[in-house]
Amino acid sequence: MNRFIKYLDDENFIRWICNNDPDGIQDKNDNKQQFASMLKKILNELNIKEAHLSQDERTEILNRLLQEIESSPKSSMRVVTGKWSIANLTRYAAAALIVLAMGTSLYLLLPQKEDSYTKYFSQETQIQSNNNTQIILADGRVIDIDSKNANIQYDKDKIIIDRNDTLSKEKDLSSISSAIALNQIIIPYGRTARLTLPDGSTVHLNAGTHFKYPPSFSKHTREVMLKGEAYFEIASDKQRPFIVNANDRALIKVLGTHFDVSAYEDDNSVKTTLVEGSISISSTVNDKWSLVAPGEQVEMNAQGKMTVKQVDTEQYTSWREGIFMFDKESFSSVLKKVERYYNIRFAFEEPLRGEIKISGKLNLNTEMEEIIEVLQTTSSTSISSIKGGYYVVK
Repeated sequence: MNRFIKYLDDENFIRWICNNDPDGIQDKNDNKQQFASMLKKILNELNIKEAHLSQDERTEILNRLLQEIESSPKSSMRVVTGKWSIANLTRYAAAALIVLAMGTSLYLLLPQKEDSYTKYFSQETQIQSNNNTQIILADGRVIDIDSKNANIQYDKDKIIIDRNDTLSKEKDLSSISSAIALNQIIIPYGRTARLTLPDGSTVHLNAGTHFKYPPSFSKHTREVMLKGEAYFEIASDKQRPFIVNANDRALIKVLGTHFDVSAYEDDNSVKTTLVEGSISISSTVNDKWSLVAPGEQVEMNAQGKMTVKQVDTEQYTSWREGIFMFDKESFSSVLKKVERYYNIRFAFEEPLRGEIKISGKLNLNTEMEEIIEVLQTTSSTSISSIKGGYYVVK
């Protein structure tokens, strides 16, 4: 029976059983062949497809194996058991089940050392594995960009992608109709991009941003959709206002101006900061437009309520140069920005520490170790790495 238990620990053997017909085994060991056939039947009954068996699956398999042995004709079992009698085999199978059950119970009863990663992080906080910027064209074609700071430009019927190594790649867009779906740009954590639209407007896209725009603008409006953060430098066109739908909450209408919109899905509000020119802003739930002046920031909550205040616009736009400035901002909010820029994760041992208000400046063009040191000093906390890219604040 110990031999059979060893088979259950052999993932290569289990994988082979799942994918093949055990009756085709060419092995002088009839025990292994008959055990394989029996195991194949049990795996099918339990709908097990993976080679790695859990403790519960092992116990259930052994239990069913015992039932199979007891219900099999003695003539067929003589080959399986060899010198072992049915009674002996049954006894060993039962003993194996008891040992497995006792081992599991003792494991559950004894104090367990909690893993630091599972203590602070969940499935939802995993680091993004795909770290490339993607352009998804309206006709379904996908362009993968392996560049930390991509430069994307439209030139008539072509899109030109300038990479850091000065190489360029051109994609023919002449076959795409403006009447069909929107183009999309997906910026993962750890990446940024600069996009020049067909009308000459420039959009700086921050990490963790999803931006949608048409292959070509209509004769009446220039409409785009944003989830994430972007800094807009809009080409003047009095006949075609530029409209930004920010996270399906806010509508920002401009003719030609510079402004920043922060509209991440996991934030509680949409923040629009005007640098120069003028914009009008409205909630998607009503048609009441408010005029915004340079130096003002409008924060809109999920209910469409707007709050206007004077701000230092550089604090909200310097991310384009890899600089984060913050003034009496919550520590958790600052760390969220760092997470997006570097594609890393932070967790607080004591959540209240995230409410600490801090002020300062981070140069994100420096090494990560220096960033951590500045964050620790500024917040009077200790930040330790528990796994690649995962940090705990104490």
